[in-house]
Amino acid sequence: MIKVVNVVEVIKVVKEKTTDQKRRGALVFKKNTNMKKKSLFLLFVVMMSAVAYAAEPALDYNDHNKRDPFWSLVSTSGTILNFDTEYSLSELNIEGIIMGKAGDNMAIIGGKIVKKGELLGQYMVVEIQTDKVILSAGGKISEVKMNKGE
Repeated sequence: MIKVVNVVEVIKVVKEKTTDQKRRGALVFKKNTNMKKKSLFLLFVVMMSAVAYAAEPALDYNDHNKRDPFWSLVSTSGTILNFDTEYSLSELNIEGIIMGKAGDNMAIIGGKIVKKGELLGQYMVVEIQTDKVILSAGGKISEVKMNKGE
């Protein structure tokens, strides 16, 4: 049996379906648009933070001629590490000499206690006598005498 349908009703049904499909399509498009906006905003925030980070001035630390406190003072072999820069002989002032019983003499030079065989800047302590310290640097031997007036 053939059902007779009014043409006007068919057109209304088709129009309703197409408008409903368009509405659903508009919702999907709106969701995608919101996602795009969020993605662009997130990208903008990341870019601005990168620009702000790059614009910060580099840290300029003044160590006031002191050793970095995080450097190790002793090597893995047990020897004392030397982080001093080069000294000139005129900078080296003997503040005191300590004479030991078994020849294990020590000297206080520029506030640092040194023994025979240790380094003081580029100088190696060769010998410590009662009134002077003999140093070696690059094969050259030098003497630093203790001032009697001090």
